Amino acid sequence: MSDTDKAQWNASLAEFPTSKVLMCWFHVCQNVFKQARAKGVDPDQTWEFFVDLYDLLYSDERDYETNKQAILANGMRCHATQQRSLWLVILRRSSIGAYEDRDSFYR
Repeated sequence: MSDTDKAQWNASLAEFPTSKVLMCWFHVCQNVFKQARAKGVDPDQTWEFFVDLYDLLYSDERDYETNKQAILANGMRCHATQQRSLWLVILRRSSIGAYEDRDSFYR
């Protein structure tokens, strides 16, 4: 298990070519929270993501694929909701601008 240090990653793969290199869970979580906050993702949605991720992490082989598909479907719903909100803001701003331009055009 390692962080994202490229030299450590490459050395692990070179010395143990048949092994799997796992990223440190703490650093993965830390980076996800940092990136989500930077991109303006609602903190509650970030926590929900981690609840889903923990469910996936501790799934047995039978439940893994089912849980993964549920997480992906939930993620797509969240993404669609965010996109819809963003477009409503953009459309509202552009229509306000269009009305202002139209009014000034007819004056």
